[in-house]
Amino acid sequence: MRKVLLAATAFAAVVGGLGSANAEVNITDDLTIGGRLRQGVALAYDDYTTKGSPTIGQLNYLGEITSSWRPTQDLTFTGDLWIRGDWCAVAGCDLQAPGAMNYSTPGTAHSRFGYNLFSPGTNPGSTALLANPPANPFGMTDYRGVAYDKFYEDMVRELAVKYNDPNNEYAVKVGRFVRAWGQSDGVRLLDVLQAQDLRQKGILGDADETRIPSLMSAFDLNLQRLGAGAPFEAVGLKDPKLELIYMPESHHDRFTINAPFAGTGASGGLYGLPWPAAIEQVSQQSIPFFGANLHDRDPNSISFTQPTLGGRLKFETLGGEGTLNALHGYQEMPIIKMTGSNLIVGNAYNDQTHAVAVVPLSLAQTIAAVHGAYIPYQQGVFPFAPGAPITAQGYQNIIFGTASGGACSPTLPCSDNINFDLDYHYRRDLIGGSFTRDMVELPLGPKGVTPVLRTEFSYEFAKPFNAANVPWVSNLNTVPAVAALGIPTSAPGIVTTGKTPGFASLITDPAVGIIRRDQASLMVGADYFWWLPFWKDQESSIFTSFQIFTINTPGGHELLWQSPYAGYGGTVHTVQNYMTLLLDKTFDHGRLAVNTLILADPQNSGWALRQRFDFNYFGDNLRPRIELSHYEANPEKGIIGLYQHADNVEFSLTLQF
Repeated sequence: MRKVLLAATAFAAVVGGLGSANAEVNITDDLTIGGRLRQGVALAYDDYTTKGSPTIGQLNYLGEITSSWRPTQDLTFTGDLWIRGDWCAVAGCDLQAPGAMNYSTPGTAHSRFGYNLFSPGTNPGSTALLANPPANPFGMTDYRGVAYDKFYEDMVRELAVKYNDPNNEYAVKVGRFVRAWGQSDGVRLLDVLQAQDLRQKGILGDADETRIPSLMSAFDLNLQRLGAGAPFEAVGLKDPKLELIYMPESHHDRFTINAPFAGTGASGGLYGLPWPAAIEQVSQQSIPFFGANLHDRDPNSISFTQPTLGGRLKFETLGGEGTLNALHGYQEMPIIKMTGSNLIVGNAYNDQTHAVAVVPLSLAQTIAAVHGAYIPYQQGVFPFAPGAPITAQGYQNIIFGTASGGACSPTLPCSDNINFDLDYHYRRDLIGGSFTRDMVELPLGPKGVTPVLRTEFSYEFAKPFNAANVPWVSNLNTVPAVAALGIPTSAPGIVTTGKTPGFASLITDPAVGIIRRDQASLMVGADYFWWLPFWKDQESSIFTSFQIFTINTPGGHELLWQSPYAGYGGTVHTVQNYMTLLLDKTFDHGRLAVNTLILADPQNSGWALRQRFDFNYFGDNLRPRIELSHYEANPEKGIIGLYQHADNVEFSLTLQF
């Protein structure tokens, strides 16, 4: 998997919808085989189009085959293999994402170099600092997304055996498969057993296609039939059932950032996460010449001594159905640990493969260079004159020139790649519950349909975050690395801002850059089948599901919600709200299905729409679809802002068998 540049809090919205059902063929009474082939063509029409008009943005395909064999009444073997990918890298799709900050327009202009997602960039071919650099020096053809073809990791969706006790006292399932928890349609509160694959559809993908399967054992126990239900029924919990999960295989979320720098570059295409705008938040100055080298630090993919453990108690109470859930697992997103940097001599575009020399800088040296020279230069504080002109030459002469002992200058420019470890070893401890009730006391509408009320909550203990602000070094004489770099030292008693927010907050000692907070989340929603009184010939109901989410993270303003992305202003809201609305309706005797999903993020003024039209006019096997995905948000503000560039209309055809 391509190393990534994003982490998020538990409320990262992964919105699921209605999945495609597969037709099946009965080979024998005990053996069935099914599958599907799907090809889509998506027309992108927003930020990533290079000519301002719609262009092909994705060519996603999927091939899947499923099988179920039931040799006895109590034993079932299941298998599911698929292969997916995007043809754009070989078809030459023309998309261009924003890359690093353009050094020829420093200050508050905030303009950026272009990054060709499916073709090479324009290599300047010069070691000098060009006054008029090419607009798109970055680009690559990354073929890793053409096919996700690692057999076990990508292609095996399910390979499992399940045994059902003849007396229905228990069931055991062992193998590689998926278990879904929770009832929320959008934001995941309890559906936390499986990590997410966001590489093809992002936050608007179907949940049944984004969940990543794991090697696990699932034990379903009917406590009443086992003679252990009395204590639960004594407190009003009827028909108790217990589900236990033992998962020795761990996964984290899969996604790709459109990272433009050679050596760690990657193209996630239309749904690749955008490279962040590097802006120093105090001075509002753009920050050119800085990139990143990323290194995944995963736990053992399979560990029988450090597994994920889960439990869910299901029961009936108060006229409804409830659950109590608990999980001890791994974080889906990384915590970022800066380990130092590489000073790139002779290249202004962070390209280590075309450098005159690459000089490793230690953790302390990198902190001293950024917090002791780069950020003070941006802000015009000591030892730099207030209001000093922010120029590309100034960076090279004062910052990189000083840090390199005079080796860097406009005639031999430098840049720097920060080395980040993306650490997935942090554990996740979560409890929660859900309750669903058919409100039979409230018949509504012309047919007296009753709404279904749903609620869900979760509480995560000591969730790790990267800090959004890190302390200034008020007296650089105390930093041993300063003398080695030749950075001027500050005078005792100098007045500083106290903290460094935004871009530089990740460039710190991990010992002070990681913060833990508890996080509480609540969802309240309702489902209803609408029969409209003024629609006399309404042939089917309109299924409606509305949900409101509230996530509370104490001290959120001190935390990065998307580190190490560190998007401009990307801190956690202490109280974050989301709303989702799902509408589903069929017309023409079920042959035209219309599905609408809306996700709103009020705090960040963002919303997303997924609109589907399924045409079921061609028998049971052929399924054409038109799907619109549209995002409105400020770039990099909130989870919707990360996909603000991914507007598209997809035309797809699925053959089911």
